[in-house]
Amino acid sequence: MIVTEMTSKIEILYNKFLLNNKIEHDISNIDFLGLNIFEKSQELPVEFKAYYQPQDITKIRSEDPEVIRFLYENNMVKFRCPVSGTRINRSYVVLKNLSYLNLKNFKNKLLEIFPSFEKKLEEIPAIIPKKKNLCLPIHILGIKLDGQYGDAINLEWMLRDYLDYEANIYKYNDEYYISYIESLKSKDFNYLITFIKKMYGDAIKVGRLHLWLMGIDYFTNDISKYKLYLKIDEYNLQIPNLLREYFEDNNCTDIIIGVNEFIKIHCELKLYGIAICIDTNRIKSINMYFISSEK
Repeated sequence: MIVTEMTSKIEILYNKFLLNNKIEHDISNIDFLGLNIFEKSQELPVEFKAYYQPQDITKIRSEDPEVIRFLYENNMVKFRCPVSGTRINRSYVVLKNLSYLNLKNFKNKLLEIFPSFEKKLEEIPAIIPKKKNLCLPIHILGIKLDGQYGDAINLEWMLRDYLDYEANIYKYNDEYYISYIESLKSKDFNYLITFIKKMYGDAIKVGRLHLWLMGIDYFTNDISKYKLYLKIDEYNLQIPNLLREYFEDNNCTDIIIGVNEFIKIHCELKLYGIAICIDTNRIKSINMYFISSEK
């Protein structure tokens, strides 16, 4: 196999990341390995992330951001999700007890801390359910500490139907959620779902791919990143084709070849899902999520 200079740089970053975070070569001691690929970035436009097993931690930590402290104080944290990255520090929690009152108080706290986020509310699923007996399936809240953009709030929603209150039992309903995303007043989410339908609409219809999550990162400098996630189920996703089509060959040949070579080298990595992303500056990125092929 011909290994390009870009592949070598990615490999060096990856091996250093594994070593620094004590991750096994086959990634069997973490939940997911994340690989973010950026359309326009520095010399090495990738980031690695390690998603660890969710932790049932009930105590507030001294370093917890204010909004996460609020969630703990109101018994809204189901799990803490540790994440290590090569670029950004992250604090994630999976939510529970999404009652009408809890969500109302959460929204008020969110806007108290991030007042300018209010202008984004029309673009995302309603935080407070329209009926008091319904609970919005907000899945994850995160805080990102990004040296480039500044602090950010991250919200993610599961795109599936839950059959129990604690969101342990679910079924896919892809057609409904495609229509739901198209109904939002967001040109960015609509751009993403249009691309996904063009590339993978047929695979979604036959159940080989499924909608997974939708998310938004809102940075304090008024930049937002919009994300739609797909879960792979018996579908042979061609990564070079995805990168080429989404980045539109925008001087990204080196990174496309480099990422493809890297993945071919590491047969211990099994692709579990992807996220298609775009920010308010129209800069695109793709996130990939791998599990150990041994699992």
